[in-house]
Amino acid sequence: MKNRICAALVIAACSASQANAGPAGYVCTIAAIQELGMTGSFAAHGGAFANLVGKTFAIDRRTGQVIGQPFTTGPNMEIRILDRGSDVDSYKQMIVLPPPNVWVRYIYVREQIKPVRKPFWATDYGNLIYSGTCE
Repeated sequence: MKNRICAALVIAACSASQANAGPAGYVCTIAAIQELGMTGSFAAHGGAFANLVGKTFAIDRRTGQVIGQPFTTGPNMEIRILDRGSDVDSYKQMIVLPPPNVWVRYIYVREQIKPVRKPFWATDYGNLIYSGTCE
């Protein structure tokens, strides 16, 4: 509930107008977490982050700021919005954490489909891939 309230506040703070189609922000719900195994195949993650299934995070499409684990952005992170999404393309964003331990997060939301719920997939700091839907 706390995540949904924070997400709603982030989206409310976003600019209501967008040059592209769609909302000023997303509230995303994690439906599954996959982990890259030692053989190169993905399998359901049952480790420390499994409790994030069902949790939400919010994305401001204008600034790229994210609130909610595991994607919360901070002051030392470089946010790169690669595409804000439209009726013909997906929202794409990278979040780069600075050295000495460089990590890259990637978030993809299939903005161009018509339903209100848009599928997403995202990576975190390492070998996990998250998927679910955004509204």
